[in-house]
Amino acid sequence: MAAFGDNLLYVRLYGGDVRFGGGRWMAVKPAFSGRLSVFEGLGLLFLSFVLAALVVTGRYGAFIIPPLAPFIGVSAAVFFIWGLTDIVRARSLYRRIYTPVAGVFVIALLFAFPAFFGIVPKAPAIAAASDTDATGEERPFGIDFENREGDGINTKEKRIILNTKNWYRTIFEITKHNKDYEGYDIYLEGFVSYHDDELTGNDFTPSRYLMICCVNDMSPFGIGCNVQGARHYPEYTWVAVKGKIKSSTYHGMNRPLIDVEEVRPAGKIEGYVYPYK
Repeated sequence: MAAFGDNLLYVRLYGGDVRFGGGRWMAVKPAFSGRLSVFEGLGLLFLSFVLAALVVTGRYGAFIIPPLAPFIGVSAAVFFIWGLTDIVRARSLYRRIYTPVAGVFVIALLFAFPAFFGIVPKAPAIAAASDTDATGEERPFGIDFENREGDGINTKEKRIILNTKNWYRTIFEITKHNKDYEGYDIYLEGFVSYHDDELTGNDFTPSRYLMICCVNDMSPFGIGCNVQGARHYPEYTWVAVKGKIKSSTYHGMNRPLIDVEEVRPAGKIEGYVYPYK
């Protein structure tokens, strides 16, 4: 409905009628509303194919957190039924414009087709991380970080190893009970971030992108490092860090800080970390 002064314009997409102010009804050819119905249906079908492809290929993880995947699947089903219904409702017109409709439908499928094979653009935040990490060590410090299970905390050996799976919950545990882990050896891989304005000199935070809900709310997340020496690491460079945890006043709170013992180049790790197990 659109308003023009005291006059109102009403359009019925499927009824084929248009009413202008003054109480007059003017008939519109059913073909007009029928074409709208067909092309609306094609658009909805195209959208349903793209959403389904993102779920099937797992590429939805570049845009939303995994628990939301079922909602994407349900949305794909709803859009598919909605789009199919639109086209069926215009079946009397469909035969007359079969060729152009089929052409548009094929074009829509061609656009959706790459998504079925995972050819979906990566989120900008991941692409922003350094592309110079190809020379990074495959197993820095002899550790296969990403294939380790559990929270990475070894109380017997007083050692902590962080990876994508345990990143959030282990950092949360260390932060909450930092006095208990003071003096522990810690190993982690992340990209260099200087987003924390309380860091000084060459101190940095080995970070991963933390996604709370979707790609729009991501931010670097990690543990600050105290770096001795004059070497400055370029931001977004992927590194592996070895150090010891100490307790420090950080942002006005008692927080853990890593006394860096060694920094090595590391390969870029795709994906995000999430605030749940």
